[in-house]
Amino acid sequence: MNVSQQLVRKPRLSGWYVEILMVGVALLIALLPSVLYFRTRARARASATQLGQLDPSARIYALQPLNGGTNIVTLPQSSQWMVFSLDLGNDSTSGRFRAAITRSDGQEVWQAQNLPASAGKLVFVLPSALLGPGDYAISVQPPQGVAPSADSRYNFHAAN
Repeated sequence: MNVSQQLVRKPRLSGWYVEILMVGVALLIALLPSVLYFRTRARARASATQLGQLDPSARIYALQPLNGGTNIVTLPQSSQWMVFSLDLGNDSTSGRFRAAITRSDGQEVWQAQNLPASAGKLVFVLPSALLGPGDYAISVQPPQGVAPSADSRYNFHAAN
């Protein structure tokens, strides 16, 4: 082989190069599902830890959309979780909703998207420190493609 042939020589994949490449691909195929499984498991564990921190004595507030009326919410004395359950009016209502809580002066104090609803209920958890005494409104927006309900606003008065 002369010098010009050495310069133009093309590398070939043969022998142990192919075997190393195949072993690498096999390892990737074998390990990828495990990595995805453990990542999902870690996320589920983090969610369970958050739910485990939910005090069993947390208050549950079932709010109705009141036309002109106001629901009463009693704020806990110590800082703890508050569970809000909104009646969406139709037992077949499901999907992922957006909800926002605003004070009577219009300032938004909390909002969340992709809240799951089922059996006509939308349930979410808030820390009690988020709310102080006063008047609030929860506005609920349905998922894309679903007509908004006339009763998508839940007024409540928070008191000590």
